[in-house]
Order: sequence, then C-alpha cells, then structure tokens
Amino acid sequence: MAKLAGVNPIIISTPTLYEWAGGEEAIQKLFRIFYDKVLKDELIGPVFRNMSPDHPRHVGHFVAEVFGGPKKYTGEDGGSHAVMIGHHIGKMRIELPVAPKRFGSVAVAFVL
Repeated sequence: MAKLAGVNPIIISTPTLYEWAGGEEAIQKLFRIFYDKVLKDELIGPVFRNMSPDHPRHVGHFVAEVFGGPKKYTGEDGGSHAVMIGHHIGKMRIELPVAPKRFGSVAVAFVL
C-alpha cells in the first residue's frame, strides 16, 4: 500500500458473520423463536417434539461458532461434527407428504 504524505491509513476490518448477525444474544433469540415455531407446526413439529430443551441453545452455539463467534459449541458444549451426528442418527425417521401448494409434489423423508 502506498503511503500518502501526512495521511494516516485507516484500517477497516470486515465484521464476521457472527458480528453481522448481531452476536450471541441475537443468534440465541433466533433459534429460540425458530424452534418455538417449529414445535407448533403440524407438518414438521412431530420431528422435533422429543428434542432436548437445550437443543436450541446448542444449535445457536454451533451456528455462532461457524459464523466466527466464540468456540462455545466445541468448548463448553463438547461438541463436534461426530458428536452431533451421533446425537441425531437413528432418532426418528418419518416420511412426510409435502403439500403441493407449499413445496411442489414431492415426498420428503427426514432421517434424524
């Protein structure tokens, strides 16, 4: 970078996705509201009905970390991709007929 006489360069850092999203409080609020709505949905609610009450918080920690935030998922929660898969695999398999007006005429299978 060329120096201009008498001008101090201004360093501008690009915010992380975590910062753009509003940080920990905003991400946690997003997932609390999301899972509250999911549980009330008649189509996909049954898939999530037996989830741990801590699930939205863990998902928030995971997304926050992926977005460049603190390492709460791999640190405090002791999480990893392998641990996450282990928690989900084989828990529930249901076939959902998808309403054509919402998603087209396809069938979706959720394997959790």
